[in-house]
Amino acid sequence: MSSKQGGKLKPLKQAKADKKDYDETDLANIQKKKDEEKALKELRAKASQKGSFGGWVCRLDGINQESNVWTLLLLFLRAVTRVVGSLATRPAAAAATILYHGGALPRDRALERLVCDDVIDCGGDGAEKYIFYFIINIIKCLY
Repeated sequence: MSSKQGGKLKPLKQAKADKKDYDETDLANIQKKKDEEKALKELRAKASQKGSFGGWVCRLDGINQESNVWTLLLLFLRAVTRVVGSLATRPAAAAATILYHGGALPRDRALERLVCDDVIDCGGDGAEKYIFYFIINIIKCLY
């Protein structure tokens, strides 16, 4: 009894799908999706170009924004050095104050005596205060 079926069976052919009838909203959605893909490809091409931000330099009233970035960086570094200086001069008070406001310091009278709110203010133009609050909020998120 030999069989004419040798080897693997062929899969059954599936019926071809009928073409869908699209209404105006479907066609609009398809066109919108194609436009978004095209815009995304253009943005990727711009991002891959050389230079700052893909060759794009923001100008505001004819002023190059890259110089403003350096100015802001210098201000930030000045504030960070003042914060580090205040941490170096009074490390126990600064650490206790940051941990207290971050909620990580146990409620104890002896430890609360170390808390000095003037460490956060630390004089100056106030930019240091925001750096302290940034550190405090990170501790709140982690603790």
